[in-house]
Amino acid sequence: MWFIIEVLKNGIVQGLYIGVLAVSFLWVYRTTRIFHIAIAVPLMAGAYTAIYSYRFIGQSQFFAVLLGTCAGIIITYVIAPLYRCLQIREASNSLRLITSLGVYFVSAGLFALLVGPDIKISGLSSHESWKLGSMVLTEPDIRYIATSIVFLIVLGVLLRWSKIGREIAAAASNRQLYLALGKNELIILLIIYSISGGMAGVYGAYEGLRNGADPYGFLPITIMAAVAALLGRKTLLLGPIAAGLILGILRALTTQVISDRWTDTIVYGLLLILLCTVPSQLLGPASEEERP
Repeated sequence: MWFIIEVLKNGIVQGLYIGVLAVSFLWVYRTTRIFHIAIAVPLMAGAYTAIYSYRFIGQSQFFAVLLGTCAGIIITYVIAPLYRCLQIREASNSLRLITSLGVYFVSAGLFALLVGPDIKISGLSSHESWKLGSMVLTEPDIRYIATSIVFLIVLGVLLRWSKIGREIAAAASNRQLYLALGKNELIILLIIYSISGGMAGVYGAYEGLRNGADPYGFLPITIMAAVAALLGRKTLLLGPIAAGLILGILRALTTQVISDRWTDTIVYGLLLILLCTVPSQLLGPASEEERP
């Protein structure tokens, strides 16, 4: 029983992390058709900003996370003009993917040049923990779960009951029709970039304070979030969150049963089997812009 509870707890924490990043990825992808691997950049920015603000400005976790969130939004706005240029020039999907990868590797190289390629830690020495029956919840676990729930509620309300949410859903559903109706997508894109960069900045700050950061350490979780986004792309919120939870539980189960060194190998192997065997109706049909 302890084993099952521990796997579920770790899986939910990891899954919510992956799922929220998947939402951040998907909103940019659905509105720009750019495979947003560069979402790792606001993750990095949030992590390093939180680490250095905690170490040198003041040892306040709240202040560090707040600055990390702002850094994620700002650096997303730096990336946005390049994405806009690709949209205006109607660049091919392959060129958009290469550009996003290029943004990530250039940014990682600059971070390595500025702060060094080694792992930087915040110096946060310990975390409180609480025992609920046979389950142990640490302070970072509660922070991840609570923040994810807040994001889900806020985004759910935004999509369902606000005009901005309906505009986001319309632009994500069919960009050509949205523009043909005379809509201005720039405001919607700015809102999407703010939400995406802010959520990535928050989780980057959490990861930086908890585990430290290195310039190339955020790519695996970014790829996992991209996979969850594509698996759950039929909806803008619940689909990627559900896919993220499944991936998180698979990762936690692999870590507990075998070893964390084999986690990505086994999870991606199962995903390849899933993508080749599951009926396409469950994964959602490709849009016209995604078709080869």
